[in-house]
Amino acid sequence: TMCVRTCDGFFFPISSRASKGDFKQHAMACQALCPGAEAQLFYRPAGASNLDQARSVDGNKPYADLPNAFAYQR
Repeated sequence: TMCVRTCDGFFFPISSRASKGDFKQHAMACQALCPGAEAQLFYRPAGASNLDQARSVDGNKPYADLPNAFAYQR
């Protein structure tokens, strides 16, 4: 799982191994680690290696669909 700040698309890992049962706890950790900023939890499906393949845990939307995806790189 990865925590993503929606304001700039910056992300950092929460766990390298997670199951759907971990998502709620990981989402709470993500929010706690980003005080004052909106953050969402994403996961990479098995076999996916790139961030653009990551999906949101709360709607299964691709990371690349975020309005600020990869904005932190600019």
